[in-house]
Amino acid sequence: MPSYTNLKPWCKKHNIPFTSNEQVIKNEKVISLYQSIVDGFNPEFNHVEQVKKIALLPDEWSIDSGELTPTGKMKRKVIAEKYKAAIDNLYTNQVS
Repeated sequence: MPSYTNLKPWCKKHNIPFTSNEQVIKNEKVISLYQSIVDGFNPEFNHVEQVKKIALLPDEWSIDSGELTPTGKMKRKVIAEKYKAAIDNLYTNQVS
């Protein structure tokens, strides 16, 4: 999930309208930005460990929304249930 605090100024600098989180994560330039970040780290991993496909989420995780513990750790079960459709989509529409 993007850091929307950092993404908003980037969008402004690149003349990308930011009307909502849902709208901006569908923008090809935004998707390309995050894909390039992932691509920059992928060489540090074995081929089978590399990220092949990404999904940008419209909501930032927080303690209040239930995805994080008070110490900032991810609640994996909550995240897996809440974003099941997005996770399933990553595996059912795999890139070859």
